[in-house]
Amino acid sequence: MKTILIPLASLAMGTWAVAAPEVAPAKPITADKGPIGELLRKWAAEGTAAGNIDDWYDNRDRGHSQLNLSPYPQLQAIEYSEADRKTNRDWALQTNVRAVTVFGNSSTSAGPTTGGSNPRSAYASHGGIPFLYTAYRKNNLYLYPAHHDHHPGHDGLPLATGTFYGDLFPANTPYFIISQGSSGTDQPFMKAVASTLAAFRPEVKTALASEGMLMPAVQMIFRMCNKQLATPADYLTGKAHPTVFRGDQVDALKMVQMAHDIDAKHLPPLAALRVVEEDSPEAGRDFFEPLLTEVLADSPCAIARVHRAMAASRRFVVSADGSKDVNGLPLTYHWVVLRGDPERVKINLRNKAGTSAEIVIPFHERAPIAPGDPLESNRVDIGVFVHNGTHWSPPAFFTSFTLDSEARTYDAHGRLIEIGYSMGESLIEISNWPAFFDTLKTEPISPGVRLITGDWKGADFAAAIAMGESYKTASAKADALAKERKDAEAAVQKAAPEAKKEAEEAAKKAREAAEAAAKNRDAIVAEKQPGFDVPLKSCVESHLRALIEDPTFCLTHGAKLGGPSRDAAIKRLIAYGIVKQTEGQQPEVLPVLPGNKPWNERLSRYQRVMLGRGAGEILAAAIPGVRYDFRTNLVDPRLTIPKTWRDVFHHAPDGTPTGWTRYDGTAATEFNARGQAIETRDALGRCLTARAVIYERKRAANFDPRSGPDRTPLTFSAGIHRFEFKYDSDRDFVGTMTEAGALK
Repeated sequence: MKTILIPLASLAMGTWAVAAPEVAPAKPITADKGPIGELLRKWAAEGTAAGNIDDWYDNRDRGHSQLNLSPYPQLQAIEYSEADRKTNRDWALQTNVRAVTVFGNSSTSAGPTTGGSNPRSAYASHGGIPFLYTAYRKNNLYLYPAHHDHHPGHDGLPLATGTFYGDLFPANTPYFIISQGSSGTDQPFMKAVASTLAAFRPEVKTALASEGMLMPAVQMIFRMCNKQLATPADYLTGKAHPTVFRGDQVDALKMVQMAHDIDAKHLPPLAALRVVEEDSPEAGRDFFEPLLTEVLADSPCAIARVHRAMAASRRFVVSADGSKDVNGLPLTYHWVVLRGDPERVKINLRNKAGTSAEIVIPFHERAPIAPGDPLESNRVDIGVFVHNGTHWSPPAFFTSFTLDSEARTYDAHGRLIEIGYSMGESLIEISNWPAFFDTLKTEPISPGVRLITGDWKGADFAAAIAMGESYKTASAKADALAKERKDAEAAVQKAAPEAKKEAEEAAKKAREAAEAAAKNRDAIVAEKQPGFDVPLKSCVESHLRALIEDPTFCLTHGAKLGGPSRDAAIKRLIAYGIVKQTEGQQPEVLPVLPGNKPWNERLSRYQRVMLGRGAGEILAAAIPGVRYDFRTNLVDPRLTIPKTWRDVFHHAPDGTPTGWTRYDGTAATEFNARGQAIETRDALGRCLTARAVIYERKRAANFDPRSGPDRTPLTFSAGIHRFEFKYDSDRDFVGTMTEAGALK
């Protein structure tokens, strides 16, 4: 069916109407032969099912994961012109609101480090979430796969929990349905939505659509009916409202039945939020990115914040008094922590009705989304629900997101001690097994190798050396077959049409042989072999990991190994204020946590990771075959600008913040509590004169935004504006500031 797009007044990212199609003969409500189809046909015969007559389907991946419309004869498809395709108006994230009831999908995505999935792009973009609310209330609902934005793992390193990045979504909203996985995983959700829209009673669907409540009702039904809910009470828990949903948990039959059971006098309500009070952190003092704030988005059904302030917790007063019931039924209010530590997040209702609450969210480090779950997140989710005596609303979310690239340390009183930027993860492994096996034959065994062979005896070395010979033989075979595979695949490209099939079969056999040979080679070190109780890979790499987790390594074993790598590691640790070295003395670690415990028990998480980084670099240089990699924790580049410094904070005896020392790898700069660079101090160490600080991003002249996200780091420098401070007494650590003019 051909449709015409008519431009309307722009809303946020754009609004388009779909012209009414030509009148066609009545079509059956469904062609589905299963239980859902039987119910829809029965209800259609009774006149109690609205069908899909006024519903539209929008595919935005050019048929890559297109809904089969055969079971839905009444459903109309949006069609795009050749001009639309040339300008990609038919592709990926829908950035226009359509003035009809529409659901759609796009099984497209960028990689996790190059922009991510369509929903993540919308959440991280300026104006994205408010736009999505407009679409939601205009009866538009889109479904997208999470792709690689929602898998267990951290920074793509091959750790025990996986090779991905965790939950990368900075917010949670009811405006999308996001499917777990990649292309095609949106299919069960589309089918369920199409059938659910058909199952509403005509008067119910009309009322919901006219009030902009149709897709909110679909979201409530979808979440209420998911198979992971054991009881109706689970609807008010995080189990019902994850960021991303699994296709095998969709219960389309239950959704259809619930939609049909709704009557016009008891329509599902809508929870709506607004922020009444919140602190406003100051740029240059609490955070440093120009043009950014803690406000990621404000919209009635999804409020999102990024914890940028230095404070240990953030306080908000939020009202749900804008919540709505179409029929004017009285509402009850429910506020709940869906994700995050419920013992630390505080929700204090401010009135008996529960329409308003004070929310206090402490800084949350990355943590499992639920106890025992391998998937980790940096987000706290609070859900707000209203009930009208019959139905719950879909959730309205208040979310707080922390930046995984920041490692923060607070003391027992909630005072900030340290922020280590460019926090990351370490990978250490044997990447060249032949080179490692050769080290076992050397006499005497090198100090570095002895560190990871532990208490091996002569028989252990003999068994490992024999294993190395087997690995060498298997590796040669795998390399030869890999070359044969490459040649066979190249032959397919060159083959004449009549020889294509034969070439493809030969390439298939070559690929299978190469894969089997590589698997046999890898099994020699990855599986248990004679002479060892555990696989050699596990044995050796567990020793390597233990060494980089030992904060004393750089100053003890590292000193014995010596070399340029150890010197460079110590130099970097000194430059970041983690280690100090007095002339003629051994290097000494400077723990940031106070107390009388040994120094290695008073280290921050950031200090431990940086000491481990030094250890990894020393080991990789000292032991042939070892590879070490350090990766900064991935944060969406639209949410922060990379920073390459470490800030250590100072407080007066009474706990008043007095400023911080910044170590940027080249120098240490002193700041006062206002974020100004200190020039002079008085006898008590208080700031007397200071200069304003300028933060900017100096992009390379040849930077091309089409090449991917901008990862140019933030820089800082002292500006020309000077300030002077005076103090009332020796106990005054805040002082009075006056502007002293600008430098010439």
